Amino acid sequence: QTVDHVMPKMLLKGGVAFHRAAKDPHNLFSLCRNLNQTKAALLFGKDFLLTNQSGVTNGTLARSCLYMYDMYQPDVDRITVETWRHLDKLYAPKLFELERNEVIWESTRVSNHYVDEHM
Repeated sequence: QTVDHVMPKMLLKGGVAFHRAAKDPHNLFSLCRNLNQTKAALLFGKDFLLTNQSGVTNGTLARSCLYMYDMYQPDVDRITVETWRHLDKLYAPKLFELERNEVIWESTRVSNHYVDEHM
């Protein structure tokens, strides 16, 4: 197991809050090492979507990307952002995502409002 950024760090570089963005737990997910190596700097919603609905879903990753987009303003094209918005509406959060958001809130006092909107 390894931890990977949903929003690649290369998209966050140059921002004034780079170090905070790179460590933001709303952007970090546990992955198997092979997937992490394959994904590398690919952007979810632009370069790939999940085909397996076990565990983390397309909706979960879309909400993470939308949160990061709002918080840190990375340079992401409009079509990709619209894809995230569509996936957010298409896939409601599952218990894992709701609990994960709560745990992050308890430790950082920052919640992903895209998850909160589904509650």
